[in-house]
Amino acid sequence: MPLNEPSQPVVLFDGVCGFCNRFVTLALKNDSSGELLFAPNRSRYGQELCQRLSLAKESERTIIVVVDDRVLLRSDAVIFISKHLRKPYSYLGLISVFPRFIRDLGYRAVASIRRLVPVNHLACEVLPPESRRRILE
Repeated sequence: MPLNEPSQPVVLFDGVCGFCNRFVTLALKNDSSGELLFAPNRSRYGQELCQRLSLAKESERTIIVVVDDRVLLRSDAVIFISKHLRKPYSYLGLISVFPRFIRDLGYRAVASIRRLVPVNHLACEVLPPESRRRILE
């Protein structure tokens, strides 16, 4: 089955990481535009997209946004996502004032401890149906 190309931005995330799952839940609940789609990197859709874009190894270590013909990684992805969020979460985009190497250093520091956050397997179950439809499997 060929990979369907959504017209909306797709956020690839680590579906077994508690921190990542909570960030996605927060983004789903606060996406003011309602246009962000999300795909766990281990889902069928996520794996196909990563393979097509040669992002398989990268997807294990970072959040990725695929929008149009661009791929945004680490802090660039976080900044892109923050532009879609309601206040106060949109203020996360203020990190864009720092050079990428500094932002990504901070991103990597958080990523190195992200697995310490317990996984909440019920996160998707407590989302309203309109939010669950935005998760691509």
